[in-house]
Amino acid sequence: MKTTIFNIKLSEKDTSKIVKGILGYIFEKLEEDVNFEIREKDTEVYVNIILSSKEKQAQFIGKQGKVLATLQYLLNSILHRNFNDDRLFIIDIGGYKQKQIDYLKNLAIEAAIKAKKNWKRSNFTTNECNGKKNYSYITFTKCFCLHIFNW
Repeated sequence: MKTTIFNIKLSEKDTSKIVKGILGYIFEKLEEDVNFEIREKDTEVYVNIILSSKEKQAQFIGKQGKVLATLQYLLNSILHRNFNDDRLFIIDIGGYKQKQIDYLKNLAIEAAIKAKKNWKRSNFTTNECNGKKNYSYITFTKCFCLHIFNW
């Protein structure tokens, strides 16, 4: 029976050590020098990979973040299967994912503000939102603004 994987004992409990070991092993095989910043929460672990240059960052993010998503999937699969850690492991390179999250938050706020300007609250009530089964885009936007922003 195997007792190690990626030069890490399967009995290891230190998440930072495990993550650094797995990703370090992968990047070592790719002949890349990397550093890691790891922040742990109850249900997720955020791993920021620090590479030497912007060109290297772009290479490991990939087109539309596909290489980064693949790395994250690989890490999560290894940790869930071999170390029984069910938390979500989020990999970021150079703040790419954080920039995406910020962009989407701003987009949602702008859409909500636009919806507020274009529709009157008196035309749409909370009861109408709760009773709807099939939302149109406009209905969804109105319900979203009503519930989230109390408009």
